[in-house]
Amino acid sequence: MGLDMSFYKLGGVKSISSTGEIETDEKYTMEEIKYYRKFNALHGLLNDLYLVRGGVDMNCALVNVGLYDINLIREHCLNKTLKPQEGFFWGRQDPVTDEEYSELLELVEEMESLIGEGWTIGYCGDW
Repeated sequence: MGLDMSFYKLGGVKSISSTGEIETDEKYTMEEIKYYRKFNALHGLLNDLYLVRGGVDMNCALVNVGLYDINLIREHCLNKTLKPQEGFFWGRQDPVTDEEYSELLELVEEMESLIGEGWTIGYCGDW
């Protein structure tokens, strides 16, 4: 058991709820662009955004990652302020490494580019 996390590029998005949950049409396309295992600091940030938007349980929900979210991730990377989540349930609680920040900044650039091409970016964290 653990936290599996994936970012996807999606086509055929039918709607995005106020919490960011994505509903796709019957002819949607979905391709994974990045997978993480137990990057709880990143999941914690995305989960906090989901909760602020009125979400209740993000586990297995496919959630939109829009430009605001991408810019927030970038800001945390540039300032090196992503915080590991506390407690046994979250697993690894080591500080985010420079390499992880660098990889995440590359993902931010890729997600921005994909949005510019008309794709929707989705995130799903699974316990």
